[in-house]
Amino acid sequence: MLDNDLKAQLQAYLEKLVQPIELVASLDEGEKSVEMRSLLEDIAGLSEKISLRVANDDPRVPSFAINRTGSDIGVRFAGIPMGHEFTSLVLALLQVVATRRSSPRTSSSRSGRWMATTGLKPIFPCPARTVRTSCRHST
Repeated sequence: MLDNDLKAQLQAYLEKLVQPIELVASLDEGEKSVEMRSLLEDIAGLSEKISLRVANDDPRVPSFAINRTGSDIGVRFAGIPMGHEFTSLVLALLQVVATRRSSPRTSSSRSGRWMATTGLKPIFPCPARTVRTSCRHST
């Protein structure tokens, strides 16, 4: 689903992962679910720290969660995050494994400052608030 240039860019971001993450998908047999599975397989194939599992544990189909392995920290996307929403997906992949101290905030200006401190540049300029997600974090 991702072209080679975008895969190369994303792989550079994913090299910054310090802990393993799991992509947990809720899919059916529909066309959008097939597209989402392709996207998630592309992402999981770019880093050995990312695994993919289909659990069908959410009534919103297609959807997926990005979970820090071994914890209850995660972000859920309902629908396929492409176009402007792809930047939010990349930030979510990195945020799930970020330490609490360096975790990006929800405002786009704070996320931009966080990205600047990590040396990352946005793939697509987009405020994080454009993606409908649900987050959970335990303290």
